[in-house]
Amino acid sequence: MNIARERGLLASATDQNPAWRNLLACPNLLFLQGPVGPFFDRLGASLRQRGALVTRIAFHGGDLWDSRMLPALPFCGHPSEWRSFLRDLLATRDIRGVALFGQSRYYHEVALDVCEQHGVETYVFEEGYFRPGYTTLEHQGINGRSSSLKIYKWSGNLPPAPAPARGVFGRTASFAMLHYLAIAHYRSRFPHYEHHRPTNPLLYARWWVRGWIRRWAWSQSNRALCQRLFSRGTPYFFVPLQFYEDSQIRRFSPFSCNREFLSVLLDSFAEHAPNDAQLVIKQHPHARGGEAPRAHLTQLAQELGLTGRIHFLVEGPVGALVTNAKGVVTVNSTTGLLALDAGVPLFTMGDSVYRDAPGVDQGELNTFWSDPRRHLHPSGAKSFIAALKGLTQVPLDLYASRLAPLEL
Repeated sequence: MNIARERGLLASATDQNPAWRNLLACPNLLFLQGPVGPFFDRLGASLRQRGALVTRIAFHGGDLWDSRMLPALPFCGHPSEWRSFLRDLLATRDIRGVALFGQSRYYHEVALDVCEQHGVETYVFEEGYFRPGYTTLEHQGINGRSSSLKIYKWSGNLPPAPAPARGVFGRTASFAMLHYLAIAHYRSRFPHYEHHRPTNPLLYARWWVRGWIRRWAWSQSNRALCQRLFSRGTPYFFVPLQFYEDSQIRRFSPFSCNREFLSVLLDSFAEHAPNDAQLVIKQHPHARGGEAPRAHLTQLAQELGLTGRIHFLVEGPVGALVTNAKGVVTVNSTTGLLALDAGVPLFTMGDSVYRDAPGVDQGELNTFWSDPRRHLHPSGAKSFIAALKGLTQVPLDLYASRLAPLEL
């Protein structure tokens, strides 16, 4: 089903996020999995107070734990039974809209397909394209599946950016730990559930501790490297890595992992970049506790004769690294939007929400190194950023305290 054509909304003008507007007006909603913590519970309870009927599915103990105000309907069946279960539920409860967080989870991919077949609206939440302070919400899908800018034209004025919330990391970590402890506690109740990530709480505890240790161990040397790059005006290209479990790499790029991406990237850089250019590669902050690509990069640099020209950062000021770079190369990271907004040349190697935006290099990577500024379009990029913010973002904190007010 093409929602744009069904509704006659092709290229229609709007002054607010259309998915958010329609979610608030939907009379009968089904909530699937949300972010760890109480966000979906708070949102569902608030919508009920506005008169909507809201049902929530619990796929495992973590969903039960997060659902305090909104009683959850357990799905304890085998994944192969999920499609028919959902189809029957949509019909028997006359569900008009389905909300979910994480479009590439198995249960959600099935749900998106079933909803499209039966003409049921879908509301897909993700962490914001623009962080902090924003949450992404679109119909049908985000990033590589985004259709908002194809269906709508932005006609409004952007509200001031929300102030960054404090304590987000600590709250998120505590929400996640309790969520995964509940998955383990109620495992026997959901014997067939298959999670999209490992569920051992101790694994995540070790991950975060190791991440903080690495951040502390490398912070001084990484800070010194950045200061040298900025003060000397060293010509460098910036490459922000994505979390290696990110579905945006596996589903919306030609690469299966960061290692494949780095191999292609360094081959091209060695062959075609100017001799004085350097490459600064930064690890994703959520990946600090896992396998670091430093050894792989060192080996590639030695094999390609790039020793001394490749720099790896565990920690670093992303905004300054972007604005001081000759160009930014990414798979489909949201850091690309920082480059567009700052008027920095951008090359993307995956399918992203900004792939066709004014200012994104549409040529070959091999030629980008020598002439990165050839496709710059500052005014067009600014208009694109404004439209993307207006049409896909909501000023909500996914990881706010359960007691924090939720204004709809």
